[in-house]
Amino acid sequence: MRTHFRISSLVPSGLLFQSVSDSTDSIILLVRSRAAKARCPLCGVGSRRVHSRYIRSVADLPSAGRAVQLRLVTRRFTCEVPHCRRRIFAERFGERVVPARSRRTARLEYIVHHLGLALGGRPAAALARRLMLPVSNDTLLHRRCHRGSLVDARYLIERFQAMVRQKAVAELEPWIAAAGAGLIGSFASGILKDKAAVCAAITEAWSNGQTEGQITKLKLISQMYGRAKIDLLQARLIGAV
Repeated sequence: MRTHFRISSLVPSGLLFQSVSDSTDSIILLVRSRAAKARCPLCGVGSRRVHSRYIRSVADLPSAGRAVQLRLVTRRFTCEVPHCRRRIFAERFGERVVPARSRRTARLEYIVHHLGLALGGRPAAALARRLMLPVSNDTLLHRRCHRGSLVDARYLIERFQAMVRQKAVAELEPWIAAAGAGLIGSFASGILKDKAAVCAAITEAWSNGQTEGQITKLKLISQMYGRAKIDLLQARLIGAV
């Protein structure tokens, strides 16, 4: 079954259409980047020297009741900067087109993300099937759980701020226990390691926080001396003062 519309209109911005193979339930597009060169992700210098190519399969938004799959021709480039440690790198297509290491285009990922947040699990999966979106129940459930984790983290941060303002040191222990297993677990671990100092900071009228902050800034300036250009050092010094 041949399509009766302009195939190139299905291709995301920034990609160039090369060929198509379609059937009754799917459209497979062979596409590549429009750019003549790519930047090394390590040193940032552009390169035109192509080392090799491979095909990357990426799901896209469905069209006319059929699934759309992009066969993305991805070039490996040789970094031409002699001192760069990244000798070979794969081109990237931009976070707004095809995010790095993603199996979906950015526009499909956007819909999957919000579908998972709004419904999550089986309800989202049922709607995704009706919309012919290639996404699993586990992916949608993970998005829902991630939203819950963010809400919990925000609540714990607000609790910590209120505890400090109200000098409610008795709430520190249960707060650490609640925060230890969430997204801010590393912060809670740091509080636990220096618990005595944190308790003193909450209860005492005086704090050496400002002094410690200024010392940290001065240490940073001394570490940058001899390694950074004069304009960066000047900006850092003005910011520290």
